[in-house]
This record gives sequence, C-alpha cells and structure tokens, in this order.
Amino acid sequence: SGDFIEKEMALMFTDIRNFTGLSEGMTAEENFKFLNSYLSRMNPSIENYGGFVDKFIGDEIMALFDDAESALKAAIEMRIELRVYN
Repeated sequence: SGDFIEKEMALMFTDIRNFTGLSEGMTAEENFKFLNSYLSRMNPSIENYGGFVDKFIGDEIMALFDDAESALKAAIEMRIELRVYN
C-alpha cells in the first residue's frame, strides 16, 4: 500500500507542430530516431526545474511540476533548446 498525498501541481503538455505531416514523409526507423532525438533534448529542461515526465504519447510530452513558475521556466528553456535543435 502507498500513501495518499493531495497537492496542487502544474501540468505541461507539449507536442511537435505538424508532426503528422512530418512523420508521413519518414520511415518507421526515421520516425523512431527523430522522436528519440527530440524527446531526449526536451527532458533535461523539464528536470532542470524540478519537473518529471508523466508520459510520452507519440510526440506529446506530459510533465508535472510543483508550481506554474517552474513549468513556465522549463517551457522557455525548451523553446531555446528547440531553436538549437532546429
């Protein structure tokens, strides 16, 4: 059995703009490599601000944070990392 804790948290949902269109032009292997490359670059920004990834759903990331400020700071860092990645 586990402990039950109730607290407010901030949720972050992200996905890749036009991923369906992009993925349709790739093989399954290319899709797999692309998603792994992208997700591995986004995860550190989430962890840097105390967040954790609840789940990956295709190109979507669902992450949880203790507060909205941390989620926002992570999102800003993710955008910077995305510019470098692109």
